[in-house]
Order: sequence, then structure tokens, then C-alpha cells
Amino acid sequence: MAGDFTCVQTDSDCTGHRYSSRALERLLIGLQLTDVWDASLNNHAYTHYTPNGVARLDRICATDGIRKHKQVVETLVAAFTDQLSVLLRVKLSIPFTRRGRGGWYLNNSYLDDSKFQDKLKASWKEWRKHVPSFPSVIHWWEFYVKQTVKILFTSEGTERNSDRNRLENVCYSAIYDATQEPIQHT
Repeated sequence: MAGDFTCVQTDSDCTGHRYSSRALERLLIGLQLTDVWDASLNNHAYTHYTPNGVARLDRICATDGIRKHKQVVETLVAAFTDQLSVLLRVKLSIPFTRRGRGGWYLNNSYLDDSKFQDKLKASWKEWRKHVPSFPSVIHWWEFYVKQTVKILFTSEGTERNSDRNRLENVCYSAIYDATQEPIQHT
């Protein structure tokens, strides 16, 4: 058992006033959950930044069964939030089995985009030129068009995901750079 708890447990977890929850402390003790994040006194890993101070709000508590399989706990910059994300990597002893081939589904939301519609129409004209190379229209459809439609939609998805990933990376970089700036606290 494991859970993500948003709380401050000790005075060293924050630079401001600490609000403690006895109910949460009883819950953690009752379920025998311990913090998997080994943030030492010399290396604080704060996850919440405000103009008045910083705090280590996010903590992942787990039973010893999960805790002994912990590989690493680290913070990551998350877009559009005032907190860092906490990532816990756990090595599981369960064997990974892959069953069958993955399926592919046509993303029909691309059909709403006029630029993609133009690309599809141009591709269709090219594909029609290959009909004489096949014994029948059905063979042409089955062995040529279906594969090229899949390639067209897959490449469109790859291009769109690449654009989205680049934008997210710009945002993440800006947020990460902002969190690395030294903050003066009184």
C-alpha cells in the first residue's frame, strides 16, 4: 500500500509556520506507512513555493513491502502548478508479458483540420494512380490504401505530438529555471 500525502510533518519541512494534523499522523502510524523520500537535513527537497516561504508538502508514504523495492524518488517540474511533482520509481518482481500485437485506431479528430483534409485529398489522388498496378480495386484497397492511410495518420500524430512535446519542454524549462533561482527568505 502507498499513497501521496500533502502535508508538513516536521518543522524542517517548511520555512514558515507548520500546521500539523494529528489525524494524518494517526493514519500513517495505524497503516504502518513510512515516507519513502530520504530528504536529509542537509538536502531539503521543497515542492511548494510561495512568496512567504517554501515547504515540502508532497510526500509518498508506503508500507515496507513497497519501500524495499524503491529505486529512486525525485522531484520534477510540472507545468501550470505551484508545486513540483514527486516521482517514485519502484522495481517490481512481476514478469512483464506482452500479449499479441498492439492495435491501431484511426484518430478521426484529424479530419476536422482543414490542412489535414487537404493533405488527405492530395494523398488520395496519388493513391488512385496505383489502382492499375493491382488485380482489382479490392486488392488495391486491402494491400495498398489501408497501409498508406495508417502511415499518413501515424505520421500526422507523430508530428502533432512532437509539436506538443516541444511546447511542453519550453514550458517545463522555464518553470525549472525559475525554481532553480535562489530565493531570499527572511
